[in-house]
Amino acid sequence: MNFFNKKRSIKFLIFLILFALILSILIYWRENEVQDQISFYNVLLWQVGIWIPWALIFLVFKKIVYKSGLQNSKIRGLGILWIGIHYVWFFYLSSQFSPYLGMPATRYGVYPYFFIFWTIMDIVLIWNILNILTRQKLILNDTSPIKFKLSRGNRTFYCDLKQIFWLSSEGYYTSFHTEQGIFLIRKSLKNILKELPQSDFKRVHRSTVININYVSGFGKTKNNGLEVILKDGSRRSVSRNYSKEIRAFFKSRSI
Repeated sequence: MNFFNKKRSIKFLIFLILFALILSILIYWRENEVQDQISFYNVLLWQVGIWIPWALIFLVFKKIVYKSGLQNSKIRGLGILWIGIHYVWFFYLSSQFSPYLGMPATRYGVYPYFFIFWTIMDIVLIWNILNILTRQKLILNDTSPIKFKLSRGNRTFYCDLKQIFWLSSEGYYTSFHTEQGIFLIRKSLKNILKELPQSDFKRVHRSTVININYVSGFGKTKNNGLEVILKDGSRRSVSRNYSKEIRAFFKSRSI
């Protein structure tokens, strides 16, 4: 449920680096008249230096949004403050280290068109991130129980999380194995997992998620791999990518 967990933080950092790379290519290509005087490597370092601290600022604002009781209007005010902080950093770094310092038609080492483009992109990114954080905060603060609307034939069932044994991927569908039987939903397992509390549901395979409250023990597959044994009698293989994490998780919860 956490928007900025370890895996997503790495993806977010990669996104910023790629974003800086794309901007570097566009700037270098646009200013082809001075390419013989400017190294693309220096342009890239300049852009990476501008955008990487953006991730650090994000971590601070994430904590503020999550841990405070600020209303949405005040969170938007944080966005303006965020932009202001990044402006200061942008001008400082560009005036000191921009490879285009001293070039004709530049100020602070920046061409006017780039400053306008950069401002628009910064506002769009920040507003989208703040919207995601705001929605995530509402989800985290929502204490109402999650129910899945499942159907079989003409009958509709509302399934509580505690009624789910395990889930499996069926292409673009997800199969729910529950106390009420097996149901198929036209939604990917990856998207379903985002709706589930990570404290109760763990991925054990690329195509399998289990409810840890229904695990009765562990066994071995024919290939001497790990498998979990569920209270409904199901035996699900645990891939090597998840076996160490699953063992450590249950060991930490055992007496």
